[in-house]
Parts: sequence; C-alpha cells; structure tokens
Amino acid sequence: MFILCIFQKKDYTLSVVILLTQKLLLTTKLLLLIRQILPFGFLYFCVFKHIVIYLA
Repeated sequence: MFILCIFQKKDYTLSVVILLTQKLLLTTKLLLLIRQILPFGFLYFCVFKHIVIYLA
C-alpha cells in the first residue's frame, strides 16, 4: 500500500513537471514569435500586460 502511494506520488510529480515544461516551451515559442513579428516587442508586451491587468 505504501509503495503504491510512493509510485502514485512520483507519477503525479512527473506529470506536473511534464505539464510545466510543455507550458514553458509554449510560452517561449510564443514570446519568440512575438519578438519576430514585432520589432518593438517589449513595448507591445508592456501595453498588452496593462490591457490584461485592466481586463482582469
């Protein structure tokens, strides 16, 4: 029973790590894409951030 619990916990941790890694890769790709499209990427990012904060 205890061993099973450890295995489940390991599996859960692994899936969380995989999920976070995928999200990080997606975010990185998205940021790179934004940087390629917009030369003034940072300026647009700041504006976008303010819009998101305003909407939230």
